[in-house]
Amino acid sequence: MPPPPELLREINKLSVSTLKAMNKAIGMLADNSAAKVSTMQVVEILLWIFAVFLSLLVGSVIISSITHPLEEVVATTKKIRSGDLRGTLVLETLNNDELGALQ
Repeated sequence: MPPPPELLREINKLSVSTLKAMNKAIGMLADNSAAKVSTMQVVEILLWIFAVFLSLLVGSVIISSITHPLEEVVATTKKIRSGDLRGTLVLETLNNDELGALQ
């Protein structure tokens, strides 16, 4: 025996209201996910900016540690070339590398 039409209509109404609630919940989840993705993108951009800044800072320190002693060697070499043999090379830092061996 088939179910009565009123029961079918009631089941249909419940199905429609359940689907509406599910669609609303999915929409809320999608909005929440979009906000999280947006936040992650901002954090990633900020991290990239920090990494680039830090790389530039470390690079400038390394470059300075190489070029400063070389500038001192060049200045002393120019004094010797001009005839001033009294010039001595005094590097500010003692190194165990090639520039430190010049002392």
